[in-house]
Amino acid sequence: MLAQKQQRGNSMLINIKNLSKNKVFAALYNVDKKPGMPKLSDAEAQTILDQYHAHVGNCGRLYFDYFDASQVLEGPSGFHSFGLAMKIDLTTDFINPERYDSFHGQGKVEELVNKLRKERVKEIEDLLYQYAPGTKSDNIKHLLLTGDEKLEKDFPDLDKILNQYFELKIEIQNYEKVVDLKNKLDKSAKQQHQLFAPTGHIQSGDSKNVGRFIK
Repeated sequence: MLAQKQQRGNSMLINIKNLSKNKVFAALYNVDKKPGMPKLSDAEAQTILDQYHAHVGNCGRLYFDYFDASQVLEGPSGFHSFGLAMKIDLTTDFINPERYDSFHGQGKVEELVNKLRKERVKEIEDLLYQYAPGTKSDNIKHLLLTGDEKLEKDFPDLDKILNQYFELKIEIQNYEKVVDLKNKLDKSAKQQHQLFAPTGHIQSGDSKNVGRFIK
């Protein structure tokens, strides 16, 4: 089982191995783009990544600082332009969300990545449902065990697709467990705050008693 995250210093790295980097880049750019900046399509994002690879070479980092897609699409000089604060490195299959999140909100990178995971899972399910209409996602394993020859013939890389599918499902479940736990902790903290919050003004007759506690 592939771990959802890896540790790097004090930050957790988010796994994007099973996602297309152009989709990740487009999602990170579009969520908080400045007024007047055009929305970036997946195809345009791929063009930008290809241009960036050509610009920095195979050994260079795929790091985006401040970024304006409209300028980059007109030429490589835009890679160093001022624009949206990206602060993200897409060189490997694990990304550090810390700097991006500091500009766009805590947990924003993983929220967007998890949305892409769900979209990819649905794509794979729709693909497999062609061979078993009406099959629920939990029964995909059963579909595969039947050894459908047409399915294997149509998809020579079926094993890779399935590994991707089940890894994504695990990552989604792990993320939702963390979010659910965070929501419960936030709710508990709010209840504790309300429980111990002052309910009114101190009555004059209670001033001596209060004084005993704050000395």
